[in-house]
Amino acid sequence: MDIRQVDMAALTAAARAASRRWRGVIIHHFASPWARDYRGRATWEGVWRYHVRTRGWSDIGYHWGVGANNDLWLLRHRDAAGFQGPLNAFGAHCVGYNATHAGAVLAGNFDEEDPHQYGYRMLISSVAAFLQARKLKPEDVHFHREFDNKTCPGYNLSLWTVRQDVGRAMGDAATGLPHYDPRPPVPLYAVVIGSMVIDCSPKIWEQRLYVLAEPYCEALGAAIPGGVHVHDSGYALAEALTAGIGGWRLFYAGPAPERMYHRWYPKRLEWIEEDGGA
Repeated sequence: MDIRQVDMAALTAAARAASRRWRGVIIHHFASPWARDYRGRATWEGVWRYHVRTRGWSDIGYHWGVGANNDLWLLRHRDAAGFQGPLNAFGAHCVGYNATHAGAVLAGNFDEEDPHQYGYRMLISSVAAFLQARKLKPEDVHFHREFDNKTCPGYNLSLWTVRQDVGRAMGDAATGLPHYDPRPPVPLYAVVIGSMVIDCSPKIWEQRLYVLAEPYCEALGAAIPGGVHVHDSGYALAEALTAGIGGWRLFYAGPAPERMYHRWYPKRLEWIEEDGGA
């Protein structure tokens, strides 16, 4: 385990020395543990054990991390080829971008917690230092949710605001950045349960939602409930499948209004009300 606490000068030096041709940085958060439970090295070692011993990765997935008390950690030093050094190893944080974008993580659950109380200032400073060392721009900062069906790094962080703050930290006016927070496109019909957008080819028939039963239930980690009729095509009534799986609630299903393309899943209850119900 090579994780180590550093200061900004050490992070900057590692970024300058890295031979990998980084094109940007992708910001993440934890679903767990929360920032209020942050314990410094013990927290990072716990994440390392989960990534390496449970998930089987070569090292912790993120290149550097910021703790809830504004401490700074160089995390990932190894990949499948062995020891590469700080900010040099192939990442394990965002499928399709691990070779081109460094991964930074703010310790906490920022769907629920306020990042400005838990390390936000150091996150901005560290990202700005990395970009300056690599001759990159604020526009090269991304959120994990741009590339996956996740809220990461949390509802309470705005990409546009982070880019603006990083630009200011770099000494730029950061003017001219587009005022938007890009999300993946929302399909015409979407099935959202909990925090997942489920790929189950939803269809509407007689104003009722039908889904491919097997992928729908597989996504929930459950068998198709007994007594639910599955058509020869593989489709079944979504509400019947959901009702048979305890603890799950269908948050949204149906034609997405135009403004839904600027929403992020999972649907919040107030969004359902705003959009006229599900």
